[in-house]
Amino acid sequence: MLCLRVIGPETSRTMFFDKSSVNIGRIEGNDIVLPSPQVSKQHVKIVEKETLLILIDISSANGTCLNGSKVIGGVQIKINDEIAIGPYKIKILSNSLVTENPQKNQSSEFHLGHRDYAEPTRPCIRQMLNYILKTDPLLDEFCIDYLPEIRQKITTAMDRTMKLNLIMEHGDLRAIQSIILRSYHAKYIEFLTLNRIGE
Repeated sequence: MLCLRVIGPETSRTMFFDKSSVNIGRIEGNDIVLPSPQVSKQHVKIVEKETLLILIDISSANGTCLNGSKVIGGVQIKINDEIAIGPYKIKILSNSLVTENPQKNQSSEFHLGHRDYAEPTRPCIRQMLNYILKTDPLLDEFCIDYLPEIRQKITTAMDRTMKLNLIMEHGDLRAIQSIILRSYHAKYIEFLTLNRIGE
């Protein structure tokens, strides 16, 4: 699952893609359309090569910058990298592309406030787990499937709060966020949509 935050002069949106190549440019037909004369018709593409994400500038007229440096040809990109194209900035929020998804070439999109999910915080992850895994059986199943080391520390005497405290203390927040994004995609979108910040 590729997750990008697009920030422009009058818009801020987060987009998800279940595909191994994402085209960005000024005209319709691109996966991300940036309607500015500073953007070429077909400006850049983001492609998956094995386990890497590569940003390729398609000989654009005004160029592309990655973290402030001009892109020449193709460069590797990773989480938190920022791509500048004309008046737009695109931030990489997740680079876990799932190319085996049967609904390829589809994207889902929704608008966010000011929260940046590239840097998960404990309160954010805790709120996310509480929303997506509403019952204790769901939380236990999540630990069994994805956090076996933490599951071994859970006892029958622990209530939900204690279990969540254990996950927050010993879990890798970025890994948990990535698991939720991949395995609970619809609920993840629902959570982000309902929990906007800065409105």
